[in-house]
Formats: sequence, C-alpha cells, structure tokens
Amino acid sequence: MKSYSYNFTKCIITIFLIFPFAFCLYSQSLVINEVSQGPSGNKEYVEFLVIPGSGPYQCSNYCLDLRGWIIDDNNGYFSGGGGSGIGIAAGAVRFSNNVLWSCVPVGTIIVIYNDLDFITTMPSDDISTSDGNCRLIVPISSNLIEGQTSSPTNLDSNYPANGWIAGGGL
Repeated sequence: MKSYSYNFTKCIITIFLIFPFAFCLYSQSLVINEVSQGPSGNKEYVEFLVIPGSGPYQCSNYCLDLRGWIIDDNNGYFSGGGGSGIGIAAGAVRFSNNVLWSCVPVGTIIVIYNDLDFITTMPSDDISTSDGNCRLIVPISSNLIEGQTSSPTNLDSNYPANGWIAGGGL
C-alpha cells in the first residue's frame, strides 16, 4: 500500500512539473485580436496576436511557424449553403513561405492592412522580428502575403494547392 501511494504522489508531482512546459512548447496559437473596416466602411485591417496555449503573453523565445496559414472569411459558406455571399469576397490570403513567418515569437502582434485605403494613424511598416518590439505591420500587397481571388467561393469551401500569388492579397 505504501508503495502505491508513493508512486502516485511521485507521478502527480512529475505531471505538475512537466505540464506547464508542455503548453509552452506545443500549444502556441494565433488569435484575432481586432478587426476594423474604419469609420467609412473601408480602412481595413486585421490584428493577430501570437499566443501560447497558456502562460505569459509577452515576447519570448518560443515561436510559431505561420507559413501557409490561411486567412479567410469563409466566403459565405455558412450563409445558407450557396447563398449570395453579399459583402463576402471569394478567395483568401495566407502567410507566404518567407523565412519571416517561420518563427514568429509568442507575444507578437501582427497587423495586416489594406494599403490602398489605410488609416493615416497606422504605424509605419515593420517587417522585422529582430528589433524586439514584438510587432509586425504588413501591407496586404506585400510579398509576405499571398492571395487567391477566385477560390474558394460561397459554393466551394476548398482551398487550392496552387495559384497563390505573392503580393496578391487584394
């Protein structure tokens, strides 16, 4: 009986020591922090935050590989299965296969904005993770973003394997 109790306690202590590190190493994620269409219905941008599954929301040594992650509005797919999709554009954008996206530090804020109609108070473009400010400001027309304007649609939710155009986010 003593042996069982000792092993159980040892196992619980081990779990509590390893558990917090497991989240830092394997549970990183990307969340939408803010979306704007501005005061006139334009001035579009989306702000993402790279976060761990748990733990501190600060710039750290842990990072997330965002290459190939798709950003999409579901193309009206959930608007009644073949609905008109009014106001919802076909296509999608994704993070390119650029080395910048291979290791984005946890705590980094990423702003992707429409540079054809931007908010004048938008900070200058910032495409460096080595400056330590945990911020990336990227225009949608940048080669860091790839676009696909014809697929998916409100009738077809599949993403194409080919045909993504660097800087083709608009």
